[in-house]
Amino acid sequence: MDIRFYRRARVCTLLFTLLAFNIEGASSALLLSYDFKDGAGEFELVPEFSDPAISAAEWTDDFGLLTEFAGNPGRALATSGFTNGNAFHLALSFQPSLAIALEGIHFDLRASPSGPTSWQVLVNGAHLASGIVTTAFETVDTVIALAPISAGFVIDLAATGATSSAGTLRLDNVVLTGKVSAIALPPGF
Repeated sequence: MDIRFYRRARVCTLLFTLLAFNIEGASSALLLSYDFKDGAGEFELVPEFSDPAISAAEWTDDFGLLTEFAGNPGRALATSGFTNGNAFHLALSFQPSLAIALEGIHFDLRASPSGPTSWQVLVNGAHLASGIVTTAFETVDTVIALAPISAGFVIDLAATGATSSAGTLRLDNVVLTGKVSAIALPPGF
C-alpha cells in the first residue's frame, strides 16, 4: 500500500472532524428539554431529550424542597422557601473533549399568590436574564450568547419577592439550545 494514501486518509479524517464540529457556522440545536411528566402524565425528573454531549443533568434547590404541582400542561417542578433566598439549580456535565455554547433558555413559570414576584437566570453565577412572575403560567424565551464551556455549568433560576416561605414557584417546559463543539486535542496526538 502507498504510504501517501494513509496520510491523505488521515488528513481527510481530520478535516471532516474539524468541519463536523465547527460551531461558527453551525445552527443552534436542542441540547436538553424537560416537560416533567412521563407517558402516563405522572411527574418525572428525567429529561425528555438530552444531547449525547451531556453526561449528567441534575435538579436541586437550596433547601431540599423540590416537589411537583400541576403544570402547563401535566406536571411541573416546584419549590418554596423564597423568603429565605431559594433557587432552582440545574447542574450539567459534559462528555470529555466536548464543549457547549449555550444560546437559549425557554421555560414556563408560575408563582402562587404568596410566592415570588421576580426571577433571574444565572449561569455559573453570571446574570443572563430577569423578569416578573405572575400567578398564571407565562412563557420565557431568553436568547443568550455564551462562549463554549467545557467543564460543565450550573443554571440557577433564583426568585425574590415572596410574602410567605410557603409560597411556591412552578417551573415547566424547560428547553436549552446551543452548539456542541470538540475541544482541540494537544498537538502531540
